[in-house]
Amino acid sequence: MPRSALEGFMTSSFRFVAFVFLLGCTKTETITTVVPGTTGADATDGADATDGADATDATDGADASDASNASDGTDGTDASDAADATDSADATDGPIDGSDGTDTPTFAVACPSDLPPFGETEPNDHWSSSNDAGAGASPGFCIQGSVLCGNDGKDGYGNPGDHFVFMLPSPASVTFGLDWDATADFDLLIAPDFESGPLTVTFKSGVGVAEGGTAALLANTNYYISVNCWEGTPGDFALSVRF
Repeated sequence: MPRSALEGFMTSSFRFVAFVFLLGCTKTETITTVVPGTTGADATDGADATDGADATDATDGADASDASNASDGTDGTDASDAADATDSADATDGPIDGSDGTDTPTFAVACPSDLPPFGETEPNDHWSSSNDAGAGASPGFCIQGSVLCGNDGKDGYGNPGDHFVFMLPSPASVTFGLDWDATADFDLLIAPDFESGPLTVTFKSGVGVAEGGTAALLANTNYYISVNCWEGTPGDFALSVRF
């Protein structure tokens, strides 16, 4: 090939290669201008949805299974705590432990079946602190209690007796009868006033001697009852009051 022709061919070839090279560079440059879209601030950044503070943190110390939460059934302060409704101090204690107001004292001497019973409560060691037996209605009522025995060797009791008071709505003839369960000298005394008035019913001396009597009582007047034991074995009693 003549040199001029060769030079022309080489010149043409060089231009073609140069064009292709420039085109390739331009394409490469265009691609490299897109690459910045993948920098460190993209959607996969460390602060993305998988971050340590994300929604999967439910196992941290404040989650719903925390032993101190309010709904924990095994918590020491839950509804099954020792202070719940089955506590020994609850309202059902009365018939068992004798500590509440629903307890009914039991005594060894029974009342007659036709008379409603009235059990003594302490303190009633003096007539000024007598248990109020009320007025009642016909046929009357029955008082139950227990006393200790003893005397001072003269004319006084060594232990305080039991005292009661009642009032009738209308005048009536009243019969008193005292029963007890021990070998002892129980005494029954009844009066409107133990300090100044005469005895309506007085005691009888002797171990095992029956106590009681019948008396005409006034209406709307307090009558005081005293049950004592002079000597012998202490025990329970039942006093029937009939009118």
